[in-house]
Amino acid sequence: MVLPLIALPAPPADVAVKFTETALTITWSAPAAATVTTAYNVYSAGGAALLNPAPLTAASFERAGVSFGTEECFVVRTVIAHGAATSESDPSPTQCVTPTDVFAPAAPTGLSAVGVAGAVNLIWEANRESDLGGYLILRGEAPGDTLQAITATPIRETTYRDTTAQPGVRYVYAVVAVDRAVPPNTSPQSARVEESAR
Repeated sequence: MVLPLIALPAPPADVAVKFTETALTITWSAPAAATVTTAYNVYSAGGAALLNPAPLTAASFERAGVSFGTEECFVVRTVIAHGAATSESDPSPTQCVTPTDVFAPAAPTGLSAVGVAGAVNLIWEANRESDLGGYLILRGEAPGDTLQAITATPIRETTYRDTTAQPGVRYVYAVVAVDRAVPPNTSPQSARVEESAR
């Protein structure tokens, strides 16, 4: 195979890496001196592993999967075609990211309360997050302007029996979910319910 003797393309510029709860996205800018149609390849740090199955025409690449607390580094190379053959630029400067879990669980749903003799029983629907740490029960006297946690640590169950409720006192309850991140992320409050012990 004969390749034309031309200068290698310039590497991409402005490489950046961002993360969501489920994926990493690498973005870049086309090299300033690009005069032909270019494509791009994304590699893990060191250039050992090509991440995209075919050269990319868009200036971004999303890779599924995030490992919180683990640094990952990437480089991008410009690709130009010479008929059936291609050549690549030198790698861009390495860009690294260490994803941190800043993603709170969803607010619990389906909270209901039933007053019984000497207690208020609460029940709600289970959250689906894989890193769920548990639930905190919040309570305040009606009208519930301020709710305080009445569970010192997260509970795993989706039921709770409040035996500290004073009979005849109307209480407002809500539940929040927390994950296992350090420090934990806390969901918004569930819908509030009111009830009193008998």
